[in-house]
Amino acid sequence: TRQEDLADYIGSHFLQFGRNSPGYPILPPTSINYDISWEHRFKNTDWSFKLTPFLRQTQDQIQQFFLIPQNGFVSGLNVGSQRSQGVEFQMQKGDFSRDGFSGLLSFAYTNSYVHYGPIAAGASGSTVLAPINNSIAQYNAYTKYCATHPGAINTMCGGSTTNGMTANACYTSGGTPVAGLPGGGCPHGDIANPYWLAAPQALVNTAQNFPTYDTFPGSLGLAAQGFGSPYVGTLLVNYRHQKFAVTPSLQFQGGSKYGIPLTEAGIDPASGCRPLTATGDRYDASTCTNVVDIPNPFTGVYDPIGAFTEPNELIANMQLSYDVSPRIQVVGQITNIVNYCWGGSKEPWTFSDGNICSYNNLEGTVYPVAPYGTPGAIVNPPGNPGSQIQPFRKYPYEPQLGPAIVTALNGSYKTPLQFYFTANIKL
Repeated sequence: TRQEDLADYIGSHFLQFGRNSPGYPILPPTSINYDISWEHRFKNTDWSFKLTPFLRQTQDQIQQFFLIPQNGFVSGLNVGSQRSQGVEFQMQKGDFSRDGFSGLLSFAYTNSYVHYGPIAAGASGSTVLAPINNSIAQYNAYTKYCATHPGAINTMCGGSTTNGMTANACYTSGGTPVAGLPGGGCPHGDIANPYWLAAPQALVNTAQNFPTYDTFPGSLGLAAQGFGSPYVGTLLVNYRHQKFAVTPSLQFQGGSKYGIPLTEAGIDPASGCRPLTATGDRYDASTCTNVVDIPNPFTGVYDPIGAFTEPNELIANMQLSYDVSPRIQVVGQITNIVNYCWGGSKEPWTFSDGNICSYNNLEGTVYPVAPYGTPGAIVNPPGNPGSQIQPFRKYPYEPQLGPAIVTALNGSYKTPLQFYFTANIKL
């Protein structure tokens, strides 16, 4: 093969997923689809409805995940099975091509989730969840509990610090763990381990089902938004008089999920951090050469995948049409006459503002979460009493208020008022 197989490339990109080669087979996903439809027209009326429950079961589901987040480079693996089930409903009145009033109401509910099974890798296997659990176990290794109660690999206390040494209450500026003073505090010139007295965090349960994400959120601060909305509805009302027709519409979506376990990075005392003062304990976060993925400072845990709900969104549009001749029709469309959002999870980083329709993780900022070389450098992890966080890194998630065109870096469901004019000509 001509694919790069150097150890540093394989180790940093593929080994965490149980792969020791850049080449691996990708199987085509297979799915079985079931649906049943009940259609009925009410007697002596122009009203009818259609009710369709459905189920889709997919095996060998391919999940995209980041290999090189800085470049947006992704790859895919057969990660397990996906199940999508729900119901569609449609009610219709009249005929849009005839004079008078007509209308259509549609609603769909979809419950979609993924079970991440093992990824075959020789004699053993892994899952796409492994990098997350490795990060959690590494954080736990800095706590007093796990330092004194080491566990087996793939358990809560089965990780290790970045330098492989057993953690302690204090660290030297060179990253060597040392015991604290009998009366508390750290020796002269040493810094406090900010995670020493924190409770260890539970690993992600790999046997559970997870919300669907187009790109798996397995790295720090990436891909916090889930895929699709469970609740989607549309209402169309049409009035036609001879050659002229007007069609207002309402669109609704709600229930989308966001949230990822790895949203914040704290200092890594084992990498070496200079003390802020000669008396010890406090550190200058800007001098730390590495970071440790830490829990969300506001929830106190590694957020479950899809832990939070995006705001609901309601959009109003209008279409006007006129038949100039049997062969020519002109159509004008005004979209986003109303574009309003409300609801969703209420968290410290959310706002009661109808212009905010989506939240995502913070991107393009500076780590770690700690006062950046200021006199207020923290001893406790962020979120604990006495802690301070630089304001631009205060929250792990933020509203998306970027351009109307959704991009990989900054997108929003909120779009401005737009007008379209179309001429349909039949030849």
